[in-house]
Amino acid sequence: MLRIGSLAALTGVTSKTIRHYHRIGLLPEAQRMPNGYRSYGLTDAVRLLRIRRLARLGMSLDEVADALADDTGDDLRDILTELDAGLAADEARIRERRSAIATLLDSDGDLRVPAEVVSLAEPLAALFAGDEPGLDRELLTLELLGPVTGKPDLVADAYERLLEDPQISARLAELSRRFDALAESSENDPAVDALVADGAAIGGAVTALLPAELQESPGDPEAARLVLEAMTADLSPAQARCLTLLFAAWREQAS
Repeated sequence: MLRIGSLAALTGVTSKTIRHYHRIGLLPEAQRMPNGYRSYGLTDAVRLLRIRRLARLGMSLDEVADALADDTGDDLRDILTELDAGLAADEARIRERRSAIATLLDSDGDLRVPAEVVSLAEPLAALFAGDEPGLDRELLTLELLGPVTGKPDLVADAYERLLEDPQISARLAELSRRFDALAESSENDPAVDALVADGAAIGGAVTALLPAELQESPGDPEAARLVLEAMTADLSPAQARCLTLLFAAWREQAS
């Protein structure tokens, strides 16, 4: 007969682990010798090894208990099938994450910024020609819209199409410069309404250049509201009013 320390040494666990298994009912209580010490035999050692083997596969102790209580082994097969499916999903997620990391490591520029934003930084900088507020605003907006819409590639494609149209892109840059000029204006400055009217006037032309999927899907109204709230948070009152009115005009045109 084996004492608890000997059983622990034989099976590669600790005495504390064996006592824990006793407490939760995973390992039956051992017989007690006349001196009060626990006494273990072959059955105990094999059951403990089975517990270790199943736990190493990733099974919880509750699942191990269910598997060992089943005389046919069918429960264990079901548990392992489910466990294998979970591991396969984990592997797929790991491969996806490693692929994304590899793409980042192979790219140039600021790795904190999505690749589609980095790729558009240079053409946007050329368009805005040193207009830093406008450039920074567009890059931040681009970085926000990708995750919010769940379609970062389509959002980047939309920007690329707008940049490829010289008339539209020049008009948007000019509107951006006028928008920056509103920073020192009052909320009711006539320049606000003039800019809203001009921005709304090219809304249809801008929409026509967007990818079909973005044209057909108006998006989540609540997400659009939150985007507008984020974009206007740091603007002057005149700029915030201008952007709010522009968003409303564009939504009306899209409906």
